[in-house]
Amino acid sequence: MFCVVLLPQVIDAALLAIFLIYGSALFLGLRHGGDSLITTRLGSDNIPLRIWQLIAGSLLVSGLGEIGISLVYATGHGARQPTIVSGLSSIVLVGLGILGLSPHLSPPSPRRPKIPLSRQPKRARN
Repeated sequence: MFCVVLLPQVIDAALLAIFLIYGSALFLGLRHGGDSLITTRLGSDNIPLRIWQLIAGSLLVSGLGEIGISLVYATGHGARQPTIVSGLSSIVLVGLGILGLSPHLSPPSPRRPKIPLSRQPKRARN
């Protein structure tokens, strides 16, 4: 609450730093290629790697968008700020939502051994 009332610029700087640091950290974590994604399916090829790279890129785009919003506000064109915020946020959120729905990002399900029907225990009837 303190920052919202007295130092709103601190929130802007913090958001910018969070987006840029998190996006950069994701890119650095993915620099080893598909081997850095240990919980992905083997048959997925490089699709999960590309999806995570796109997610990292969208976070960096969000950070750059924050810089653009700050520049628009600083140059006195504050009337354009809501358009930039809503357009950029919509594009990034829809992109992240689509990428997050990919079945290639879910970890593989644990395999249970299949028991033949003849060996399954019989249930007691009441």
